[in-house]
Amino acid sequence: MKIYKIIFTPLVAISITFSILTMIGVGPARGADEVERLIKELQNESWQVRWDAAAALGETKDPRAVRPLSAALKDENSYVRMTAARSLGMIDDPRVIEPLIEALKEESHGVKKNAALSLKMRTGQDFGKDHQAWQKWWEQNKK
Repeated sequence: MKIYKIIFTPLVAISITFSILTMIGVGPARGADEVERLIKELQNESWQVRWDAAAALGETKDPRAVRPLSAALKDENSYVRMTAARSLGMIDDPRVIEPLIEALKEESHGVKKNAALSLKMRTGQDFGKDHQAWQKWWEQNKK
């Protein structure tokens, strides 16, 4: 009989944390009426709660989340920043473009990757992680 080991990585920890938070009612938003609660959770001292709130705010697609998620791009935790970048891409609002372009300056590969993917999703353009190319395009196309 073979015994398989589960490799405990940060992503496994995040998955387990997400499951627990969902079970106790801190999971993804179930409606736009929860947006304000989720915005407040972005200030929680626990990075896992902030991470979950950032993910849930993206799922709401509510424009009220643009400013708080933009601020979350400066969070001390890279998982929160990476999720904020992904979540901003889920919101159909032109205000997400500038913060996502700025996020391309990030050191974290995951943050830059999610910012680039979100920019591509929102604009239909693909300049990868090239901050200068995105900035130039935005200056020519913002309304």
